[in-house]
Amino acid sequence: MMTGFKTGAFARLFAGCCGLVLVVILAGVSGCGKGDTIVKGPVTYKGKPMKGGSIDFDSKPPMGAAINEGTFYLKKAPAAGKFKVKFIPSGDVKDIEPAEAAKDKNIQDFAKSGVEVEIIDGKVNEVKIEFK
Repeated sequence: MMTGFKTGAFARLFAGCCGLVLVVILAGVSGCGKGDTIVKGPVTYKGKPMKGGSIDFDSKPPMGAAINEGTFYLKKAPAAGKFKVKFIPSGDVKDIEPAEAAKDKNIQDFAKSGVEVEIIDGKVNEVKIEFK
């Protein structure tokens, strides 16, 4: 027999602890707290939607995204803050639109692209990447 503890009290204490652990686990699984940092939006060159290639953010750790049909989407961005952006003419250069974007060395340089965006942690960031 147990001494000093009543069986009912022990059972209630055990059930309470298990319930608390379950709540903590479910909160983590259901996404309570901060959400993913997502960055998305249109990418244009001289006002025209871009197709092909990718963009890179001047961040640590590095992050970037492919350009598809004039937009980009970066799920779970690893960094928050203000970042310069550059264009990377990746893939087949013949598939990049507008074609002159693939030859423009200024937009392929963080210092010369003229594009800077701010990414806020834990939210969906909709930004416009406008290369001129």
